[in-house]
Amino acid sequence: MIKTLLIFLLILIAKSYSDIVPLDVIQGNVYPADSSEVIMVDEYVLVTLKKTYPNVYARFKMYNSGNAIRTKVGFPINETTYKDDFNPDIDQFWCQVNDQFFDLKMTKERLEHDNYPSKIFRWYYWEMTFPGKDTTVIEIGYTGKWLEEFPVSEFRYLIGTGKYWNGSIGKGQVVFDHSALATSLFVYKHPIYMGNKDLRSPLYSHSFDVTYSEDLTIVKFTNYNPDPGETIDIAFVSFWSNHISSSEAYHWNLKYHLDESSKSDLYLMRNEILARKGHKFSDKKLIKYFYAKKWYVPTKIISLEELTEAEKYVYDATLKYEEEQ
Repeated sequence: MIKTLLIFLLILIAKSYSDIVPLDVIQGNVYPADSSEVIMVDEYVLVTLKKTYPNVYARFKMYNSGNAIRTKVGFPINETTYKDDFNPDIDQFWCQVNDQFFDLKMTKERLEHDNYPSKIFRWYYWEMTFPGKDTTVIEIGYTGKWLEEFPVSEFRYLIGTGKYWNGSIGKGQVVFDHSALATSLFVYKHPIYMGNKDLRSPLYSHSFDVTYSEDLTIVKFTNYNPDPGETIDIAFVSFWSNHISSSEAYHWNLKYHLDESSKSDLYLMRNEILARKGHKFSDKKLIKYFYAKKWYVPTKIISLEELTEAEKYVYDATLKYEEEQ
C-alpha cells in the first residue's frame, strides 16, 4: 500500500489592502498526511527575494526509524477546483532525492487531513522510498510568482507543517537573502514573531536565534515542535512599491520602525532609496559606503522628483525622523 506524504513549499495569496501588507508568500517544510516513522532531522531553506520573483531552495534531511516506506510524495501548489486548468503559481520546480532527480507528474487531488479541511490542490508528485533505519535527503527548488498588482512586502515561511513528522524538528535554518530588495535597515525587527510567539520571550529564546547581516536575515532553531500553521515572518519597509498602501497598519508600522532607528541608520536608509536608483553621491562617506555594495551601480544624479510615490513617502518620513533626533 502506498502511503501519501506531502510537501508544502510555496503558496501565493493576495490579501486586501486593509492588511499590513498586500501580498504574503507562505513557504514551508515537508509534512506527512498520515502517521509516519520518519523524523525531520535537519532543514535548510534559502529564500532569495527579488522584485520580480522569489527563488527558493530547500533541503530536508529525514531519518526513517522504522521499516522501509514506499511513498507518493507531493508538492501542493495552490487551492483549486477539478474544473480549473492546471496553471501553477511557480516555475522551474525540481526535486531530487539523495542526489537523484525525479520525474514529476501533475495532478489535482483532494487533501484529507485531521488538521485541515478537505480541499482540492493542484500539485506535483513523485514516488520514492524512505529506506528503513537510514537517512534520506530531499532537495527542492523553484521560482515563485508575485502578483503584478501588488508589491512584495512580507514573506512567511510555514514551519507548522513540520509538526506532522515523528517528533520535533531536530534543527533548522531559514535564510532570507534580501540583497536585491533592501539592506537589513529596512527589515522590521521588533517584535520578532514566530506565528503569535515573541521569540525574545524566555519561553522560546532557548530554541531560536535570529541574526541580521547587511543582506541576510537568518533564523535558526533546534528541537522545536511547531503549532499547525505556524510561520516565520519577515517584513519590509517596501519603498520600492509603485504605490502607498492605504492601510493604517502600514503607516503605523513604518512610524514605529523609524522611531526605533538611530539617526545614522535613518541617514543611510534615506540615501539607500536614492542609491538603489543609481544615484551618484558627492559625499565621501556615502561614496565609500555604497561603493562597497554589490548591487550599487551609480549612473546619474537622481532628483527627488524622479522618485515614485512610495519612495518619496518613505524618503520624506525618514528625513522627518532624522531631523527630529
